[in-house]
Amino acid sequence: MKFFLCVPFSSRVDNAGNVFEDYRKNIESLTEFITTHGHEYYVALEYAGWVMGGATSPEEELTHDFAEIDASDIIIALLEERVSAGVQLENGYAYAHGKKVY
Repeated sequence: MKFFLCVPFSSRVDNAGNVFEDYRKNIESLTEFITTHGHEYYVALEYAGWVMGGATSPEEELTHDFAEIDASDIIIALLEERVSAGVQLENGYAYAHGKKVY
């Protein structure tokens, strides 16, 4: 089974766009749990090298994220008090394509 993790991060980076270490460790703990139980996962933030805007152009990242949502069995959205436009976009895309979002 493959999990797509929607994680907010724009409020979790330093001035250079690097993800705060404690937040990264929390996400990595979750992904380790998933892989330990024999599953796959995708986290856009990891794909981007743990740097906001780090992997490719925003258009390429979004296209890649949508393909990963399509290829995933379970979508998990991590929500927090501050609304994340990226998480909303991923959730909307997943919902529009018949995916259950948890």
